Amino acid sequence: MGKLEDAVAAHNEALAIRIKALGAEHPDVAKSLGKIAMYHREKGEHSCALELELRVVQILEKVFGPGHLDVAASRLSVAQTYKELNRHLDAMEEYQAAHDIKLQILGDDHEDVTGLRERMESLRPMLVTPRGESQQDSNGQS
Repeated sequence: MGKLEDAVAAHNEALAIRIKALGAEHPDVAKSLGKIAMYHREKGEHSCALELELRVVQILEKVFGPGHLDVAASRLSVAQTYKELNRHLDAMEEYQAAHDIKLQILGDDHEDVTGLRERMESLRPMLVTPRGESQQDSNGQS
């Protein structure tokens, strides 16, 4: 086993222990899931990473509420994974949700907020096909 595989095996063990000791909806469980999701993203296993990242968001929203900075950070991970899957509209929705949380807490001039705005602007051209249809229109979805 390589170092990356050893690390994910250790995180899976930690996850099992945390779930048993703390319950499945604890922030430490979300942290372990997030680390395992990162491993899957690094391996190019974006669908698997996405499933775990969505679970992290779900846990953190339940524990902290939807307007918490940890939720925003988790939504950014989801957005990046959607972007890597070429699901640009979904990515934009997650970026927007993270932006709204950070804007509310940090204010309009904070570097995290302005940086997120720049990310969203750089993604905007990917939302329209050459024929002017939205990404989902061109895929036959609404």
